[in-house]
Amino acid sequence: MSTITSGGIERDKRVHQLSPHEWGCNPATDYWANFNEADMAAAGGKDLADDGWDASGFSYLAGSGAALLSTTTKGTTGGLNFDAVGDYLISPHIFGDWAHALLAQQFLGYFPTTLNMECVARFAAGIDEEATGFGFVQDGTDANALVKADWMAGITVDGTN
Repeated sequence: MSTITSGGIERDKRVHQLSPHEWGCNPATDYWANFNEADMAAAGGKDLADDGWDASGFSYLAGSGAALLSTTTKGTTGGLNFDAVGDYLISPHIFGDWAHALLAQQFLGYFPTTLNMECVARFAAGIDEEATGFGFVQDGTDANALVKADWMAGITVDGTN
């Protein structure tokens, strides 16, 4: 792990942005989102659309049935529920462009050469839906007409796996 020293204290050079509401306005090297709150996509004060996100159609699914810290009784993971064709959530268009890479370079001390994503997800779809998934899409993609060619890197539902 690379570190910098500030007042004799070693610090990790990575900068974490923990709120998806601030992805579009605060530079970082790592962006986090926990979509386990019903208000994030509601028409209320915490609506992600107010912060540069593009969203349509999905609902919120409450988690249930999990035993405390159990690996055998994991239950149903709560979060955003994309259960129909045309449901989508697209983050602000900040990842992978030159300006974002230069911002990350200021924190890291070197120009980044990869763009990585880690995600925990569950698919309930039962048919081949190339427009349902997560990952990186080309900036300017029309979410209402998402097709396989729009994906730069992504995981989609194929109906069997």
